Amino acid sequence: MTEKLIIPPSSLTFITTYKCTAACKDCCFKCSPKRNERLKLEDMKSYIDQAVQAYPSLKVLVLTGGEPFTLGKDLTKIIEYGSSLGLTVRVVTNGYWAKKYDITVKQLIPLVNSGLKELNFSTGDDHLEFVPNNNIINGASVAMEMGLTTVINVESAGDRNFKSESLYKNKILQKYIYPDSDDIAPLKIINGVWMPFTKTTLESAKAIKKDENLKKLQITDDRCTNLFNIITIDPNYQMVACCGLTSHCSKYLNLGNVKKYSIKELYENQFDDFMKIWLSVDGPHHIAKYISERINLDKPLAENADHMCNVCAQLLNSKECLNIIKDNIDKLYSNIIFKYIFNKKTNNYENT
Repeated sequence: MTEKLIIPPSSLTFITTYKCTAACKDCCFKCSPKRNERLKLEDMKSYIDQAVQAYPSLKVLVLTGGEPFTLGKDLTKIIEYGSSLGLTVRVVTNGYWAKKYDITVKQLIPLVNSGLKELNFSTGDDHLEFVPNNNIINGASVAMEMGLTTVINVESAGDRNFKSESLYKNKILQKYIYPDSDDIAPLKIINGVWMPFTKTTLESAKAIKKDENLKKLQITDDRCTNLFNIITIDPNYQMVACCGLTSHCSKYLNLGNVKKYSIKELYENQFDDFMKIWLSVDGPHHIAKYISERINLDKPLAENADHMCNVCAQLLNSKECLNIIKDNIDKLYSNIIFKYIFNKKTNNYENT
């Protein structure tokens, strides 16, 4: 049965390092200049070989962190290696290195020559404490001049001061947002959902009152598209089930050590897991609603209930929630598996 459920991944993601030039207070991986964990170059090459051999479906190699540019020449080397195997290589950065035009060009030339195709910049209130907005403007404009697909991901939440609108209004970026020439790479600006992780920001986040929990819980049709799509390996050589913001907040999402087990074995083991299949079919909000209807809530099921990853973390870290699912699995199983197989056959899981 498990073999029928397996969906080949389309992306391989290396969280290359936890070292970062910034120390954002709500970083989901708690990265900082003081941390030194990283994947070794030869190991990354080996994992690319393993993954590509096991899954010809792989199209994209994502290099993120932490800050991948702290890898130095190893960043160029792993881009070249992934590109040589036909993967589209994307790098995610905070742009600390893009202080001036000539410096930015010097940084990007070897990466582009090695096969880099996409560059993603992260910014927003937390990032701007460490990296000025000018770096993002400078880095993105040079990247697009070099023909790179370029994305700026802005931390977004109700209390954020820096808004993506300011980027749309920027005169330097406007010609890339609305290019009038095929020679200019288009710019994409996205509002990436920000989440609180520290005690202070968690306390300031608006909690849902017990008696209004079901009413305010925003039930959407969104399923989790991070699951069953990406192979993710972190700097401690752990494979995790997704690249979501709370992927390191629950041991349930840790699939195992890639030094002890093959990538194929770890990736495919998760298709034996009903909970992950259900998350991929209906999403955490629907599961939260199902559980909420069966228990007397003495506290909010999720402190920030409109955020999918937060709800997922609450579910996976609650013995009570997991026990309710175990107690009802016989009633749930057939319907969820049917929906999953139907979605798989109709390609609803393709390229997500």
